Amino acid sequence: MTLESLSDNEHTITLYAEDIHGVRGPEAVRTIRVSLEEPKAEVRAPSFETTNRGVIDITGVASDRNGIAKVEVSLDNGNSFNLAAGAEQWSYRFDSRVIEDGTHVVFVRVYDKYDTVGLYSSLVNLDNTAPSI
Repeated sequence: MTLESLSDNEHTITLYAEDIHGVRGPEAVRTIRVSLEEPKAEVRAPSFETTNRGVIDITGVASDRNGIAKVEVSLDNGNSFNLAAGAEQWSYRFDSRVIEDGTHVVFVRVYDKYDTVGLYSSLVNLDNTAPSI
């Protein structure tokens, strides 16, 4: 049996050994978890074209055949991650005034229910500083 012949999710496999004379050993039953692809995530808002200020909500979606366990978001180049609210539909609220104005990478780390991890990124534009003359 090849891994490619299995679908995502849990499978029960029964194994046994048989010698050249047809004598079989005891059966061993094992349950295995299969995750053929990493979970997917996408940032839906805010869009890259939008300039944001103050408290903003980053929202998105995530999917995997084995279900989504959690979504985490990073705004510091992946040095730390914070838990987003929700799973398949998720959101993360933060105060953009605590980081420098400019374009920042938003990393989204998503876990399926078998702890397979996917990492995705998007961009967010921040401008909290009023112009001066």
